[in-house]
Amino acid sequence: MLAKDLRTKSMQLFQLKYKSSMPTAIAFMTCLFLLNSTWGGQPIATLPFSANSLLKMVTQRGLDSSALPDNACSLPFFYMACSLALKENVSRFLGNGIPRGVENPILVSAKEMEGKISERLGLKTD
Repeated sequence: MLAKDLRTKSMQLFQLKYKSSMPTAIAFMTCLFLLNSTWGGQPIATLPFSANSLLKMVTQRGLDSSALPDNACSLPFFYMACSLALKENVSRFLGNGIPRGVENPILVSAKEMEGKISERLGLKTD
């Protein structure tokens, strides 16, 4: 019974997150397409450090690396770094984030299960 309740609450949380993240993902993909059509293949930023070989593969992806300095940065890397910083704010701006007053259904279910288990074991609940 408790496992079924947890499974139901997990599914509800997943559906809520999925519905709220789809418009944000579409907005970000559209923005990346538009920016990449304009500045694709050009270095658009410089990093404040010299990248090692592994990081250089990520930061200079899509660039002709023969004449580039080690700290050049391509659009996909710069866009990824910016989108990680802005995703939550964009979701709230679009009105697609989980509302602040809504409790996480998994936490609510976990508290209920804790109370049920405590009662069955005869423990005091606070």
